[in-house]
Amino acid sequence: MVDIVGMLRDLWVSWKRILRLAKKPDDDEFKLALKLTMLGFLVVGGIAYIIHLIATWFKVSGGI
Repeated sequence: MVDIVGMLRDLWVSWKRILRLAKKPDDDEFKLALKLTMLGFLVVGGIAYIIHLIATWFKVSGGI
């Protein structure tokens, strides 16, 4: 039989441990994370835009 109370207790202990270790980032850490996130958005967006341009070009030109 599944011990639901024991599983919930273990989950609660894990959450408490994570919350105890978590901390608010300082300004430098936050700015670095923001810059890396924006760089990731630009890279993924640029790749998607290039794929869109290629697909549009194939559609307009009638393919290969």
